[in-house]
Amino acid sequence: MLVGAAGFRLRAMNPKPAQTLLWLQAASCGGCTMSALGAEPEGLAEALRRAGIELLWHPSLSEESGAQALEILEDCRDGRRRLDILCVEGAVLRGPSGSGRFQILSGTGQPMARWVEELAGQAGTVLAVGSCSAYGAMPSANPLVEAVGLQFTGDDKGGLLPESFRSKTGLPVINIAGCAPHPGWLLESLMALTQGLLQAGGLDSLGRPRFWANHLAHHGCARNEYYEFKASAAQHSQLGCLMENLGCKATQAPGDCNIRVWNGSSGGWTPGAALGAKLAAPDRDVIAVCGDGFYMFGTPAPALWAAKHHNAPFMVVVYQNRSYTTGTLAVDRKYPDSYAAKAGYPGGYFDPPIDFAKEAEAAGAYGENVRDPAEIGPALQRGLKQIRSGTPAVISVWLPRLGQKD
Repeated sequence: MLVGAAGFRLRAMNPKPAQTLLWLQAASCGGCTMSALGAEPEGLAEALRRAGIELLWHPSLSEESGAQALEILEDCRDGRRRLDILCVEGAVLRGPSGSGRFQILSGTGQPMARWVEELAGQAGTVLAVGSCSAYGAMPSANPLVEAVGLQFTGDDKGGLLPESFRSKTGLPVINIAGCAPHPGWLLESLMALTQGLLQAGGLDSLGRPRFWANHLAHHGCARNEYYEFKASAAQHSQLGCLMENLGCKATQAPGDCNIRVWNGSSGGWTPGAALGAKLAAPDRDVIAVCGDGFYMFGTPAPALWAAKHHNAPFMVVVYQNRSYTTGTLAVDRKYPDSYAAKAGYPGGYFDPPIDFAKEAEAAGAYGENVRDPAEIGPALQRGLKQIRSGTPAVISVWLPRLGQKD
């Protein structure tokens, strides 16, 4: 027995023949697929394999296209191929005037809405992946496109499929809501489905699996204790709960995403976090340390400018190895036989790198690039001097590239 993050007691994977999964993308940005690809620790393909799920076709991930893809879709629709799980990403467009012709499934001449309806009738289980597919969400902001979710329109029951719809296993549409949903929500739901552990009683009133929807963002909040003692902050940067005076909605926001990691960590927020820490503790030196990849993800220039403008100086020490783990070591480790690995594709390196010192100066901060180990200590002292005089500082320390010697 294994116990999943959802609390399910999961039997060993692959206890019976593989269940088939077909994925369609309706009116979608593709973000739900991008999120699913970030499944940890083994990746989406391996996670599906371990769960005993065969991916019949995905418009972005599968090799089949044209006539080959159409054959798969027609076989599933006409019952020649078993369809256990249908995943739909994106809202369904019913416009103009209920015709659905604002979105035609390429090569078929038929609206995506019709394909979804017909395939849903053949599927053992139907999953709406993401808030657009579940409720209409962003596309529904324009009434002309007549965007709806699979079984909901906003909070109202009844979307493309009627409220009474039930799949062949007797379940309504399972809404893996979120923009984008955490990959764990999707994969743990799929694993539970393949083992018969997710039933209608395990869904909330909006069709979401309770194992994550019964959690609130509030439960994972670092300020939760202030809420319990009714200690409310009156303005930003103050200690205290942000709900009463500052509009925080975490007590109403379902999901456990703030207690799960994304893409192996929760990166890309270092400069903003340092600014917030300085605002909260203006009398203390604030020093943040991070790698160059996450530093760039955090769009540091606005944070440095704000720190200077609002007299909240902090220092960032950046480890500059000019390398992403994902595109270097992870490729070789997870996909040793891939074309990228065999060709020595250098996609994980960004060399020559951004000059972080000049970027800092452009934002009104102090910056240094340090290559000599003997200069690290003096550079840090100069950075401290700058922040104590009111100027943010960035000290970039040069390191060897991942997997290589410089």
